[in-house]
Amino acid sequence: MQRSMARLKLVSRWFSNRFDVVDAVGRRVGTIDSKRMCNDVKLTIKGASYIIENRETNVALAHHGHDTARASFAETTPDGPRDEPQKSISIEHGNRVFALETRAAGLFGAAKYIARERGRIVGTVKSHVVDLPETVPLHIRVFMAWLVATADRPEATA
Repeated sequence: MQRSMARLKLVSRWFSNRFDVVDAVGRRVGTIDSKRMCNDVKLTIKGASYIIENRETNVALAHHGHDTARASFAETTPDGPRDEPQKSISIEHGNRVFALETRAAGLFGAAKYIARERGRIVGTVKSHVVDLPETVPLHIRVFMAWLVATADRPEATA
């Protein structure tokens, strides 16, 4: 059975801490707004408001005060002396668990993550582009995009 893939893209606004979330045809479906001196990030998707909260051990996506997803970060040790550590992000959403695993950097050094669910590859997440099935809820796809876009920024995941 062929799954329908849905592309999302984060488009930086005037300030690097604000993004529009656009779909494959260029329609804005949401916004991401993080204040410089605030740990929480406001995510608005089709009129629904979410908060991304940096916590001690993970990052949570909350809606109306309840966690809808949690992400945790890990680094695996390299196999060889020249290999760089591999990063992975685990996202829990209800009874679903997604693993984002780093792969070799693409063109111009864009980080590329392979998204897995139950061990199967379901899509990819690059620094500002998400290609995942429509069966993954929109707010979770946007959360994954934000996680990857900020994965190399220590203040975003500390």
